[in-house]
Amino acid sequence: MIKQTLALALGFALAGGIGAGCTSTFTKGTPITEYQKGRTPPMQEAPTDGEYVLMSSMMNTTPKATLWLKQGDPLGFKTATTGRIIAVGGTKEIELPDGSYIWKRRPGAAQRATTQGS
Repeated sequence: MIKQTLALALGFALAGGIGAGCTSTFTKGTPITEYQKGRTPPMQEAPTDGEYVLMSSMMNTTPKATLWLKQGDPLGFKTATTGRIIAVGGTKEIELPDGSYIWKRRPGAAQRATTQGS
């Protein structure tokens, strides 16, 4: 009985961790801006120098892009003339399949670049 209860609790914990992944929880980083399918694409500036990662918001741990941006560089999403979504990071534009996406800033990236540049 205890084994069944433990197995059931573990199963719920794993399912909760997997099912809650609507914001790329498996890739470390600070969420900066997110496009939600069907909504107006947000656009802003990179808040700090650093490494930014574009991810699908739906449980995909493979980055769509990884870019080094400077504070003030364009960062976000826009709509193409075709109606498709385009991710924008600095001067790079990436046309994406229909879906929801998020830009994250990787932790410590600015510190690593400062250390490497010295």
